Amino acid sequence: MILFVSGCNEYLSEKPDNSLAVPSTLKDLQALLDNNGALNVEPNTGEISSGDFYLTQTDWSSLSSEANRRAYIWERDYLFESNATEWRTFSTAVYYCNTVLEGLQNMDRLRSKSEQYGNIKGQALFFRAKNILAANIIWSPAYDEITASKDLGLPLRQNTDFNERSVRSSVKANYEQIISDLKQSIPLLPNVPISYVRPSKPAAYACLSRTYLSMRQYKEAGLYADSCLQLFDKLINYNP
Repeated sequence: MILFVSGCNEYLSEKPDNSLAVPSTLKDLQALLDNNGALNVEPNTGEISSGDFYLTQTDWSSLSSEANRRAYIWERDYLFESNATEWRTFSTAVYYCNTVLEGLQNMDRLRSKSEQYGNIKGQALFFRAKNILAANIIWSPAYDEITASKDLGLPLRQNTDFNERSVRSSVKANYEQIISDLKQSIPLLPNVPISYVRPSKPAAYACLSRTYLSMRQYKEAGLYADSCLQLFDKLINYNP
């Protein structure tokens, strides 16, 4: 029996696939954050239903996604695809960020004092906050200062332990998490990143402004918008 148990432990400690790698260096963690398709693609239902653009009847009828057509006209149900849910888009991004933050905690103190270490931590905090905010706008009630502590928001995942049961937090707790992550990220991020798809101080300030705007706290929204514009006030030309 002892030999059997010992053999099982050794078997379970093996990777299911020798090609799998556990991120263990700063380069590995940065590579996770550079997965633009996982971290910079927000659920699009919020934008589709926002009223920021107008579709003619012909354009609306030609949309290939039934879910998008229903979201545009604010139908009550069947707003999300069954095969590739937008909830997965949000939760995958948060999982990546938590993986990076846990990986940083496991590194030695020498690397924890490096500029690269701080930059990576700031990026992970920013991406987590940005994606939680986007998901809140879709799946949670609008922020109401009177009821926010009672209204149910999203489950806040702080680690990668999939055995830990998810419990919905209040809308207030959701926004507190978003603001905390963004404020922690600001001193760690550069004014100008080496790539425009990476977070920066201006982006974090802009996201804070957007967060406070969602909370209808307009003074704070204006202050953080001004902080953003003080660092970056130019339009980016994405044309090739």
